[in-house]
Amino acid sequence: MDFSFSFKKPPSGYFKQQQQANPFAKAEEQFNAIRGCGVNTYPKITCAKLCEGQDPASFEQAPYVHMLTLMGSLNDQGEPVSDDVWLFNPQSIGEEGHYSWVISHFMRIAKGSLPLEDVSDTLDAENGTATITFTLDNEPVEWTVAVEDGLVADEVITGLAAIAAERGDGARFAWADVDGQRLVVFLNEQDLNDLIETTGMEWAYIEFE
Repeated sequence: MDFSFSFKKPPSGYFKQQQQANPFAKAEEQFNAIRGCGVNTYPKITCAKLCEGQDPASFEQAPYVHMLTLMGSLNDQGEPVSDDVWLFNPQSIGEEGHYSWVISHFMRIAKGSLPLEDVSDTLDAENGTATITFTLDNEPVEWTVAVEDGLVADEVITGLAAIAAERGDGARFAWADVDGQRLVVFLNEQDLNDLIETTGMEWAYIEFE
């Protein structure tokens, strides 16, 4: 019995027809490629779920950027859809509690490598400062930083990056600029290089002393 197969080229226009049948084919391709770099959504968040209400052209106009922005954003209930990437607005400090909220997301992305406890913050509007307190390794820590234009202070970001790098088993915080905001990931060098090569975006580790 002959079990040989004959593989023929798909008919002309086949791939175009496939794309018309699935207008989010490009989005799905990018979604799967990003996942191959160690950046995933929660299991219940599919590509189709992310693409609901989106314009298919957005994934071609801003390849990978738009998909990563969706993966790093919060849903309508203010909940994340991924613990591997977060869309961070650096200008998000307006009242007490905002620093704690920002830090909680850095902790979430670090997956245990940023083991801060009892995080709280106060804002001194008169002096333009914020004080952040937390416990690390059973030791109290206090940071007082200037508040300027609602920006998260560089000292806070680099401080968090340093703590996480010590415990990250090779993983570190890295980010990429996206229209004034930043996509934040926590990856080792190999995965970050894969992400750079795959997306063509400019990613960089958050440096610290």
